[in-house]
Amino acid sequence: MGDVGTGKTTFANYLRWLLTRKNIKETKFLTIVEEIKVREDWDYNKFLRETLFEVYNSSKIFNWEAHGIKLKTLDIIRDNLDLFSTRNIELKEDEIKINNQEEKIKNNIPSELLRNWFLQLCEEIRGYNKILIFHYNNLESMHPEKLSSLFMSIKELIQIPKTHWFFLGPPEILSTIENRPQIYSIFHHHLMLEPLSEDEVLKILEKRCDFLKEKDVTYIKPYDDDTVRELHKKLNGNIRFIFKLLEDTTCFLPSPNSKATIHEINAIQEKEKNKILSRLNENQQKIIALLIERGELTLTELSDGVDIKPQNLQKDLRELKTKTFVTLRENPDDKRSKLVKLSQNTYLSFVFSRTD
Repeated sequence: MGDVGTGKTTFANYLRWLLTRKNIKETKFLTIVEEIKVREDWDYNKFLRETLFEVYNSSKIFNWEAHGIKLKTLDIIRDNLDLFSTRNIELKEDEIKINNQEEKIKNNIPSELLRNWFLQLCEEIRGYNKILIFHYNNLESMHPEKLSSLFMSIKELIQIPKTHWFFLGPPEILSTIENRPQIYSIFHHHLMLEPLSEDEVLKILEKRCDFLKEKDVTYIKPYDDDTVRELHKKLNGNIRFIFKLLEDTTCFLPSPNSKATIHEINAIQEKEKNKILSRLNENQQKIIALLIERGELTLTELSDGVDIKPQNLQKDLRELKTKTFVTLRENPDDKRSKLVKLSQNTYLSFVFSRTD
C-alpha cells in the first residue's frame, strides 16, 4: 500500500524480477510479464479470465516450454479462453502468429470451468516445484464494496499453496480489508510504502545519470540538488511527478550545459498548463480549479461552487473523466449521490496552483 507516486509498482516489480531473474530451470519462481491492472467492472469471472490469459501470455513470451515446463492447461486456455476482441500476444517462432490479428471471442465461460482451469494450472506448476507470483495494480479503480466482494470471492484462490500474490493500492484500501474479518485474516500482512526522502531521490537520480552516461566522458548533471529538494517539498515526495517534471524540462533546455531549475520547470509547466486549458471548455476549467481548491466534493457542492446546473454538469464531468482529469465514486454516506475529485494520475494541482 502507498500513495500515488511512492514507487509501489517499481518496488513490486523489483521483488518479482529479483526472484525470477535466474534461468528458469534454476529459479523456484515464475511470474507474469507485467502487472495486471484492476478494472472497475471486475468480478470473480473477469478476474479469473484476465489472470489465466496473462499466465498464458507470459508462458509464451518467456518460452517456458523450451525450458522444460510443459503445462497442458495452457493448451486448453489457448483453445478456449479469449478475453478481448483484440489482444497482441508475442509468440515464439514455433507458435501460431497472432500479433495484430483479431481472436475469436468465446463468451460466457462458466466461472466453475475457469476455476478448474486455474486449479489445474497451479497444480501443474507445483509439479515442477515452482512458485507462481501474481501482481495486481490499481485496486482503487474499484468501488470499495465491489472490491470487498471480489476479495471475498477469491480468498480461497489466493491461499493455494506455492502461489504469491501482490495487490497494490492506496492506504484507503486498508479500510476495505479491515471491515471484513474473513478478508483481513488473509490480507493482514500488508506493507505500507512511505515516500522516498530527498536524499533517496537524489541517489536514484545520480544512479540514473551514471547509467546513461557514455564511458570515459565527463558529464554535467541536467539538474541541481536544490531544485530536486524543492520539487520534493512541492510534490510531497511523489517521485513519479518529480521525475516527470525533470524529464519534461530537460528535453527543452537551451544547451547541453544547462540545468533544470525551478524557473525552467515553471516555464515548461506554464506551456503544459496552456495545452491542458486548450482542451477544456470554460465550465471544465472552473471544475478543475474548484477541485484543486477544495478537494473531493459532492455533485451538489460542485454544482453550487461552479454555478452550473446539475443537468449541465454531467456532460462536462463525463468528458473530464474520459480525459482522466477527474474520478467519480459513490458517496459512502449517501449511495444516491456521487463524489468527485481530481485524478491522482495527473499533476494538475502542481500545474495549476504553483507559484513562482
